[in-house]
Amino acid sequence: MPADLAYTPVQITLKRNLQYVGVDTALQLNFQQERVEETDLDKAGTLEVGYIRDGKVKWCQVTNSISNNIQFMFEDEGNYYICVRNASSDRIIIINGSIQEKKIQEE
Repeated sequence: MPADLAYTPVQITLKRNLQYVGVDTALQLNFQQERVEETDLDKAGTLEVGYIRDGKVKWCQVTNSISNNIQFMFEDEGNYYICVRNASSDRIIIINGSIQEKKIQEE
């Protein structure tokens, strides 16, 4: 493969879903993924999931599940962008995504 055609991961930042969270709040990211190719539809691609805060990306989890339910808990209050990056060589479609805010109860 020529160098100029080398695979480059794509990062998706969910900017519409900027969330201000406090230390007593968790964000729940739910989504499903589909492969673009017609073969191996039951096999999911590899995605990295994380967040952006103050211009810095923190990758928190790698997933290769078709259905995903990922919870983020933060130590500091602030504005957070959730982001997803395709880490596989195949194209992936993310469907049925949502971000929910949940209050953390102290025990």
